Amino acid sequence: AARRMIAPFINQSVIQMKNTALLYVVAVPDLMYRSTIIVAETFRPLEAYTLVAVIYFVILYPLVKFAQLLERRTDV
Repeated sequence: AARRMIAPFINQSVIQMKNTALLYVVAVPDLMYRSTIIVAETFRPLEAYTLVAVIYFVILYPLVKFAQLLERRTDV
């Protein structure tokens, strides 16, 4: 049972990370909060928010692919 729970657990973790945007593992201050401060100081929202999107993508895409790999292995 534990083997079959690993992939859904990773999927749920990815969804939770997307929904809350906490990412306190990567950096203590929230990424969106910091980018908002940068935008207020530099008036360059495109660059700041694009960088945040890239950071989220770099973190979440490998997790999603790992979860898909685990799902394929456990679905027999």
